[in-house]
Amino acid sequence: MLCFVSCSSHSEGSSFTSRLDAIDAFISQNSTDSAVKALKKLEKKAYSSYDRLGIYKRYVLLGEKKLAEKVLIKGLKKLPKNPELSAIYVNFLLREGRIEEAFKISVCLEKTNYASMYSECVLRKALTSISENGEVVNEAFNPAKKKSRKMLKASKLLPEKTRDEIKEIFCDDKFIPIYTGAFKGSKNNRWLYNAASVLMRKGEYGAAAELYPQRITNFKDSLFWGSVFFDAGLYAQSLDSLEASERLAALDGTGDYSESLYAEILALETDCCYVEGEEDRSEELRLKLSSMDNEKYLTPVVCMNGAMYSRRKGDVLEEYRRFDYIADRFPGFVPGIAGKGQIAVDQLYWPKEDELSKKLRAAGIRTREMEARDEIPVVKVDDVYTHIASLGEEGDVPALLVLKDRLDCEYKKANGLKKSVSDIWVLLENSENENGYPSEIARYCTAYLIEERMIKEAEGVFDGYMHRKYDMDIFRNPEELELWECEFAAWFACKNADFAHGAELYRFIADRYGQRLPALNTSSGNRSVTNSLVNLAVVYASIDNLDEALNILSLASSRTDNAKEKAEILYRIAEINWNLGDSRSASRSLKYALSLDNTHNRSRLLQKKIKADK
Repeated sequence: MLCFVSCSSHSEGSSFTSRLDAIDAFISQNSTDSAVKALKKLEKKAYSSYDRLGIYKRYVLLGEKKLAEKVLIKGLKKLPKNPELSAIYVNFLLREGRIEEAFKISVCLEKTNYASMYSECVLRKALTSISENGEVVNEAFNPAKKKSRKMLKASKLLPEKTRDEIKEIFCDDKFIPIYTGAFKGSKNNRWLYNAASVLMRKGEYGAAAELYPQRITNFKDSLFWGSVFFDAGLYAQSLDSLEASERLAALDGTGDYSESLYAEILALETDCCYVEGEEDRSEELRLKLSSMDNEKYLTPVVCMNGAMYSRRKGDVLEEYRRFDYIADRFPGFVPGIAGKGQIAVDQLYWPKEDELSKKLRAAGIRTREMEARDEIPVVKVDDVYTHIASLGEEGDVPALLVLKDRLDCEYKKANGLKKSVSDIWVLLENSENENGYPSEIARYCTAYLIEERMIKEAEGVFDGYMHRKYDMDIFRNPEELELWECEFAAWFACKNADFAHGAELYRFIADRYGQRLPALNTSSGNRSVTNSLVNLAVVYASIDNLDEALNILSLASSRTDNAKEKAEILYRIAEINWNLGDSRSASRSLKYALSLDNTHNRSRLLQKKIKADK
């Protein structure tokens, strides 16, 4: 029985195909009437969607549009929402300009392999609505409603939508599946660009990265997906995407190459390598970028990263050259000015030449150390002040006001002078506006007053700043705060014995920023995270949760490369290990701490206690 049905089905299919072949022969002989007559007879034998499409195709070849459409209409009555028939009919209707009819049929295709047809309908309806000054998103995704004359007249009186307004329309969330659907049909990556861009605009970087097409075909793809992965925190994938440009450069047919585009790729690649800890590779890429078209494509951030690389490597002369270059080419770039200011501060603490060196110099003799020192131009604090003053109004931004005050403080300290606290109140008074103090000013002054042990005054400045900026319970909404605000709020809470709220805020910082790569924060941001982790560990230790305190301190240690900070953290780790009875781990931490800072007396004292206990 089964064999009989199978053979019958096969013979019917063969018969249908042979009849189509006969019709094709009529068409090739220009026997139009015979072909149409044969097709009409064959329609009665069409059962599957593919049978009907075969007939439709031949009617189209013969120019019989009405008959072709009837085949599709009858087919969809027999096979409602059939994807193949629906897709072909939608395509037919769109070619005929019958967009609204096409849209109604296309709705069933939204989640099929033919989603691009639905996407085209929605996009065409959107463009029509824009031209008619309609409610675009609503009209694009819903069947058209007949508009009254009054409504049509009112819409004509409305001003035409601007370019930015149209852009906002197509950035609506509803268009994301429309763009991905359009990609399915066209395989044009630009549709994925649109979808990913809307998601990134919403901050959904991970979802945007998931749209990656698995294949980079040109330099724009390389840069776009490299940027998406970078913003999503997927730095290895970002590097893979960016490095694809090197492979493309070796091939012909990558017609979108331009030097400016390649320069953007290199700039992002340097950042990726830096974040991934490949500093030497990052430096190689920076040098490659600087060699392109007379350094045309160097950005302030790329130059700044290069200067900081030289600083970390201890190459003082190259550090000076790079910061001097930044000051000359990007005079208003605040981090660059701060970097030059740091060189001036470093030079304040350079040891003065001893008597022997002076005698050698007088005799025209210089040691290698003296020669190396002489190569480095002197940067005075006054030089930095002069540079800031040359910026005019640009030099009055809060960040530079803070820098000037900090330089003044360091200069006085290096020369054995004490900075007057009254200067802080003057800075606050001069910086206050209708919204309170600028963030940079409030942070600097609060920290300064704490360092001077003027805790009540510091808390007064901080509370005044926070109350004017936020109309909410900051302990319930820590995600609304800047990192430094969260750190200081936690510190003051603990200082006032409100350990519950203080620990909550420190825990929030640990969860949000603790696992974040240090390279992604500013140096001050990293200090805030490290300080918060240490203080959270102190809170845990105070309630005898030593294991958790140890975990937090280990995380803090991994985040800092400052020798003195790391030594202090290692001392605290050793202290907890000793209290837990693990003297071996404690000794190891103390040994490491003293190798980083041999002046850390508490480490030396604890080391002696541990040895005495043995």
